Amino acid sequence: MILVNSMMKWTAEVETWMDSKKRRVMLIGLDGATFDLIKPWAKEGKLSNLNKLLSGGVSGKLTAPWLPITAPLWISMLCGKNPGKHGIYDFSRVEKGYETVPVTIADADSEMGYDLLSDAGKKVILINVPTTYPAQPVNGIMISGMPAPQLDENAVYPKEMLAELREQKYAILPEEVYEGENEEKIVAELDRLIDAHARVSVKLAKEKDWDFFFTVFFATDIVGHWFWKHMDATHPLHCERDAKFGGVIEHVYSKIDAAIGELIQCADENTLIMVVSDHGMGPLYKDVFINNWLMEKGYLKLKRNVLTRTKKVLHDRGATLENAYKLAQKTGVAKVTAGTSASSERLRQFILKNFFISFADVDWNKTRAFSATNFGPIFINLKGREKNGIVEQRDYDSLCREIID
Repeated sequence: MILVNSMMKWTAEVETWMDSKKRRVMLIGLDGATFDLIKPWAKEGKLSNLNKLLSGGVSGKLTAPWLPITAPLWISMLCGKNPGKHGIYDFSRVEKGYETVPVTIADADSEMGYDLLSDAGKKVILINVPTTYPAQPVNGIMISGMPAPQLDENAVYPKEMLAELREQKYAILPEEVYEGENEEKIVAELDRLIDAHARVSVKLAKEKDWDFFFTVFFATDIVGHWFWKHMDATHPLHCERDAKFGGVIEHVYSKIDAAIGELIQCADENTLIMVVSDHGMGPLYKDVFINNWLMEKGYLKLKRNVLTRTKKVLHDRGATLENAYKLAQKTGVAKVTAGTSASSERLRQFILKNFFISFADVDWNKTRAFSATNFGPIFINLKGREKNGIVEQRDYDSLCREIID
């Protein structure tokens, strides 16, 4: 989605427009926001500032790349290229050896819009834009967004700003993780997160010199994932006990709408204001586990040793990682193993390795395709590219077509 008071192409056209006067661009991101909620709530007077932008400017649905994933889409927003051209498809990537590692801005094969503006002498401020870790040297300020591991010197440019951000109690993500029965704590965390983000964004917009200002509110995405079932009475996971949390999504949108109003006050008549989202949001009714399907179809093969065969039997009887996590939430074990200590990490790795099927159980010498990273992309076990690749280059396209069909 996009709300603007003018429309123009990125890079050269924006730069020319900015040079015509002391023109500025304010870009406000709402991660995971959807017109399905914004438009009716704005019409009802619940989102007054977004309503002003809707009624006084133009709006429409962005033609986004096919994958509705935060990490690559904000990079596309920054560079104007689709994931096939900038090279980021997910929150993690597969290294040779079948290990997955988190992506960083260094994985993007593209010059960014903020680089072009910085090189042209324009002052830029970027706050909480996902996948901008580590913070890059720009002509201005950059505060990395998720999945930055923490607010540290690598997440802030210039580094001297870190002390000020800590004083403002700024945070990248909530400290509390949704566990099924801690909604009140989550709401308090989201309020704290939005307040801190708004406080820092407005302060920088008011006090710093800038030509391009880009801040992203991530709470709209978090609340959509965690609270949609409470809002939607038709959702299969909706229960009356949690009906009191049905208004939390609206509450979060309303708080961010108020923050948008404060940011608009920092703009003048020569400022182009845009509100954008990377993807929408809606109910989730089921999960699809791609590797299970690949096993069923014979593309992914498991080892035949005793440990792997035992884990496969447990898996077939419902002992999946997802079910185990649900049990851990109910029993409180999730809280015990959620720590960051070395002992907690060793315990997690021991449980994963010895009780659940993992890539350590895959027979790579017989596996033609596998799924890795977060959102189900399928990788071909290509000879010469993967550590134990078996698929010849000449068979790559035909195997892709076979799996797609």
